[in-house]
Amino acid sequence: MKKFKFIFGLLMSALVLTASVTAASAASLPGRDMIISTQDGYFHGRRIDSTTYVPLYHFADTFGGCIYGWSFSEGVAYARADGLYLTADPGDLYIMANDRCFYTGQPVLDLNGTVYVPIEPMAKAFGVTVDPVDAGETNLWGSGRNYCAHASRVYSSDEVYWLSRIINAEAGCEPFLGKIAVGNVVMNRVAHPSYPNSIYGVIFDRKYGVQFTPAANGTIYKTPNADSVRAAKICLEGYSLSDDMLFFLNPRIASSLWIVRSRTPVMTVGRHDFYS
Repeated sequence: MKKFKFIFGLLMSALVLTASVTAASAASLPGRDMIISTQDGYFHGRRIDSTTYVPLYHFADTFGGCIYGWSFSEGVAYARADGLYLTADPGDLYIMANDRCFYTGQPVLDLNGTVYVPIEPMAKAFGVTVDPVDAGETNLWGSGRNYCAHASRVYSSDEVYWLSRIINAEAGCEPFLGKIAVGNVVMNRVAHPSYPNSIYGVIFDRKYGVQFTPAANGTIYKTPNADSVRAAKICLEGYSLSDDMLFFLNPRIASSLWIVRSRTPVMTVGRHDFYS
């Protein structure tokens, strides 16, 4: 009996110690705890500023029955299931899911060795609905197995080809948001009645002279870097920094400043000023 009591005491001490360490770890994380409720239970996320983050491994374990872990060959966290391959890299402003690129709004985070991702792009990848309840709880509806369609079924290869090339030619050395902004200009023109209704048509439009210098000097044909391709996919997903932007220029090297004199400024990203 004494031996049983001794072992039981050790087990209880270990449980208390584990709970204390877990509580201390949670308390050391930024933001505040969030309850993420699902139809089968719940798990914990974090509310950091105005963004709800979820731990990738908890999300993947709860929805879709995924295998998850860290890919040392790719240098990313991943979740894999039949019909889904998702990756996330701390510091990035996107996640990749079935070769699609979903903008996260805020960076993917590494919090005490756990990868946290903003909840909305994760929900989009897994096909679940986000229903905020209050500042401390969020509901997720769905089985999580309605995975997002593969990129080959969502983007046309022609759209990705030309949009990524104009982004790379105009903003290859710009920050990631600067690449997205250039892509937004092209997509905004596609949607505008004054411009051609295709990406290729907008890039090579000569109605009022050459619209994009790379289309004239040949740099449009250079192979785009990986971030330019990702930015193009984010634009094709429908994300836009502004629907008003139709023009941009680098004022330090621009040979003509008619845009500055005649158009309304919208924002500056990197070395480019954008106008409506």
